[in-house]
Amino acid sequence: MDQDNSDTAAAVRKLKELMQDGSLPEALGEAQREEVAQYICSMMIELRTMALEHEMRFLVYLIEMAFQEAYKQAESSDKEAA
Repeated sequence: MDQDNSDTAAAVRKLKELMQDGSLPEALGEAQREEVAQYICSMMIELRTMALEHEMRFLVYLIEMAFQEAYKQAESSDKEAA
């Protein structure tokens, strides 16, 4: 199971790198559902931090809801794979 987490973490890092290169849309077609959900989680954490720093409370709430849904999707994908 630790290997699965390590593989997923590596896939999320790869997706972040591809986003910076501008080639993310092609990579998403090849990514697993769990990897995409975890990538979305990491993006939501970054967005939440930015919104908190600028006291955008309602936006923080909405981002938190999106994070929770992405987290549930990642968890359900993980359970389906087991």
